[in-house]
Amino acid sequence: MAKHLFLEGPIQSGKSTLIKNCLQEFGVTLGGFSCKRYLDENGSIRAFGLVSPTDFDVDGVYDPQIHGDPDNGIPSKDPGIFLIKGSAGMKADTDAFIRAGIRLLDEPKHADLILMDEIGGVELMSDEFHEKLYEILAGDIPCIGVLKQQTHAKVMQKHHGGEPGPEKADGIIRANEQLRKDIVGKYGGIIVPFDRDSIEDARQTVMQFLKEKASV
Repeated sequence: MAKHLFLEGPIQSGKSTLIKNCLQEFGVTLGGFSCKRYLDENGSIRAFGLVSPTDFDVDGVYDPQIHGDPDNGIPSKDPGIFLIKGSAGMKADTDAFIRAGIRLLDEPKHADLILMDEIGGVELMSDEFHEKLYEILAGDIPCIGVLKQQTHAKVMQKHHGGEPGPEKADGIIRANEQLRKDIVGKYGGIIVPFDRDSIEDARQTVMQFLKEKASV
């Protein structure tokens, strides 16, 4: 029996939706976090923020006065905003994982499952959050979520990677590689490939995982 389960696959292929739909069939108490998209009036993604598992099923409406506007020097008033788009592209704020991420991971003292939707990207550049993430993976509560593909990690590294210098030139990529090794080798988890052609196989794997955890 796997301790943790993470799906990995192409962006916007339905990974999070599948997990959320499967979770609705079980009366489990969730802890952890999800990444919420905030869309402007044209339906374009303008920001991403950390939210609780109970607030992950609907896209939010982007408000520059709340979520921030880098083009006009408006800071975010939402502590969970970790990516925001301006004219120069996406800008990362890894402190959001300290402000909001650690709090969300600390809350579920008696949760049945911890949702991590998703991990493997810019959050790994926050030492404090990275430490908390590994603490949760080593803990007693099973985790379910989404793991960024290495190709996506490479894109994130290019646009908002770590500090300059050869020691951090590929920080997100290396951290992503180490995380996937540790999930399987150190913490007893499985990483399930997912794409639109394997939805049913992935759904059955997720459902079996949830049945096992619900019966413990």
